[in-house]
Amino acid sequence: TRYHLYAQYLASLQLHEFSRAHSQRGGLVYLDLPVGVSPWSFDVYRNPRLFAMGCSTGAPPDPYFTGGQDWGFPPLHPETGREDAYAYFIACLRTHMRYADYLRLDHVMAFHRLYCIPSGMRAADGVYVSYQHEELYAVLCLESHRNRCRLVGENLGTVPPAVNKALADHDLCGLFVGQYEMQPTQPALRAVPGNCVASVNTHDMAPMAATWSGRDVDDRIALGQLDPAKRSDELAHRERVKAAMAQFLSGLGLLNGKVSVGAVRDALLKFLAKSAADFVLVNIEDLWLETLWQNVPGTMNEHPNWRRKLKLTLDELRGDRAITRLLGEIQAQRAGAQAVPALKTKATPAPKAAAAASTKAGAQATPSKPAAVAAARTGAAKAAAKSPAKVPAKAAAKPVKKSGATSPKKTEAKKKTAKKAAKKTARAASPKRPAAKVTKKVAKKVAKKPVAKKKAGAAAARTGSRRATRGSGRR
Repeated sequence: TRYHLYAQYLASLQLHEFSRAHSQRGGLVYLDLPVGVSPWSFDVYRNPRLFAMGCSTGAPPDPYFTGGQDWGFPPLHPETGREDAYAYFIACLRTHMRYADYLRLDHVMAFHRLYCIPSGMRAADGVYVSYQHEELYAVLCLESHRNRCRLVGENLGTVPPAVNKALADHDLCGLFVGQYEMQPTQPALRAVPGNCVASVNTHDMAPMAATWSGRDVDDRIALGQLDPAKRSDELAHRERVKAAMAQFLSGLGLLNGKVSVGAVRDALLKFLAKSAADFVLVNIEDLWLETLWQNVPGTMNEHPNWRRKLKLTLDELRGDRAITRLLGEIQAQRAGAQAVPALKTKATPAPKAAAAASTKAGAQATPSKPAAVAAARTGAAKAAAKSPAKVPAKAAAKPVKKSGATSPKKTEAKKKTAKKAAKKTARAASPKRPAAKVTKKVAKKVAKKPVAKKKAGAAAARTGSRRATRGSGRR
């Protein structure tokens, strides 16, 4: 236990130092909250009643993964978390938000429904289990406001219409992923919307070079995730997509001359950089056209997920003229885009040796996805002490000028006037998009079903305001 506490302390220390230094340079810290944790993790050991043991989380079959996906970790129980007023979920959020400017919510559909697979059954034999999504959004947006952290929902795969509507209603960013959006017809890519995070691919997809060459098709067949009989159809479809992409990017003046994977990568990144997206993510391995996957969802021993070292060192990256030129061009394109209002700077608390809060960067990885956070009581208590930024009443109040002798009654009246002015100024200076506002219907519903003598969850739902915290500067 002491060893794991020490390891988590070191991870917290490194994240704290990185977040502080990177923010001082004007950068953004973007972290990921995974959808679950390993069944052998500290989280499950410490809070077994919060998890639905005897089944695992995954995704149903789709055109990309025809056999479905089994991620190998237990889902959160939809009822026992409510009984604790979502204390575990809140602790996880606060542990991440302590360091992050943006927090990506992996598989955001899980707040509405989660695909659960009984132990011993195939991924295609799972069922959907529903969750109290309005309550969860209220918690999400309240913590977003308190911790000055922007939220991003990973809305890829099988996405019910209600999910994207909820993201828009609560002002959460979505994702725009080039490889996911590419079509064999014109326009090959739709316009990149605002209020999103744009990228060529994600860590759960094949890198650009493998996708362009079709190598990912053979990879999925070898891993049993694609029917071999569909190989020729998949490759023929890919060729039509490639032709449409080349025509689309050439028409925009972003692709000239020979159509190679490197030229298409550069053109696609510039297309994303010109967009209204909050910011653009660049997969570091796409910079040297890596063909190996970082992670293949639904695999454990079949593929070495999250284990490969980068091909280039950081010094080699900095010294590569082609890479630095490309990144400079992307940065120049982003500089011409309209900026998003920046968040107020938040002080990152220094970690304590006693804190046993695990984050994705420091926790042991699950068989298929990185481990989620497990905020221990000390870490959660410290995070709970943080509150939304406010303008101090004294600083906001205008000084009252003195003009000769003043009676005690007039002095008291002036003090009251100054106090009212201070409150008015503080309200005006508060964020315009504070957190998530829950409808009266939902608040009434929560009020009718009190949570096991604990009112924190219902209070969060009743008092949460309309939208998630907006902003940090665009990168």
